[in-house]
Amino acid sequence: MGKTRSKVWRPNAISMDLNALLEVNVDYKQAWRVKQYAMELLLGSSEEFFSKLPIYFHNLKRHNPGTVAYIQTDSEDYFECCFYAIRSTIRAFKSFCRKVIIMDGAHLMGDFKGTILHAVAMDGNNQILPLAHGIC
Repeated sequence: MGKTRSKVWRPNAISMDLNALLEVNVDYKQAWRVKQYAMELLLGSSEEFFSKLPIYFHNLKRHNPGTVAYIQTDSEDYFECCFYAIRSTIRAFKSFCRKVIIMDGAHLMGDFKGTILHAVAMDGNNQILPLAHGIC
């Protein structure tokens, strides 16, 4: 296999390895599509992930009473946004953290565009406590 320092098998390395091992010429685009297909087989598709969110949130609330979890869908039951905060982090914020919430977000770059948001706080030891997470 290609000697890369990264744990990610990049399309260029896939192409070189297939050429070295099987003497098959594969261009970058083909290697990229094969990698995407393999990742979908391993991890499932984005559609599958979003369809499992209601079950995940139900179990999260069932096993962590006091947890806040919310999913919003449109009229055709398609995902629009979600939010969750686990009870233990809510209690920790109320008891031990400075009353300042720091928000951060990042754009999602996959099949589904959107923004993932995180709310964090700092405790008395200057440690970061993740409070809540959301996808819009």
